[in-house]
Amino acid sequence: MATLTTPVTAKPAKGGSFLLEERDPRDVFTPEDLSEEQRQIAKTAVEFTTNEVLPVADQIEAKDFELTRSLLRKAGELGLMGVDVPEEYGGLGMDKVTSALVAESISKLASFSNAAGSTPPCFSRLSCARALSCSSVQPALATPTTGTLR
Repeated sequence: MATLTTPVTAKPAKGGSFLLEERDPRDVFTPEDLSEEQRQIAKTAVEFTTNEVLPVADQIEAKDFELTRSLLRKAGELGLMGVDVPEEYGGLGMDKVTSALVAESISKLASFSNAAGSTPPCFSRLSCARALSCSSVQPALATPTTGTLR
């Protein structure tokens, strides 16, 4: 999958200045600005959350860890666990906008969102830039993007 980049044309706003200053409509990012690929990934994340996670919310809330692990594996199979992890490390290599779309969907159930966000993929994303040259980290990055927990 190719790396997706969303062009940023907006001027940075300081604090709440965007409320008081004139803005060009082209400076405002709206859902209409999403690419078709971003829309498809967002749709996949919404369908996964709606069809797989929310129906078993009571079990997740009751700390059924085997079920949670199973759902994390399914999310990994769909590519939802490594959206912004570089392709060479098992991710999709997409941008932060796409990652935010997936996170927004998964956050519909706080407990599952916490499980997905506190597993190694989140840590990997945060530390990826510093650690990619470390050979001991490279094998570990591919595993979390699949939703597999050690």
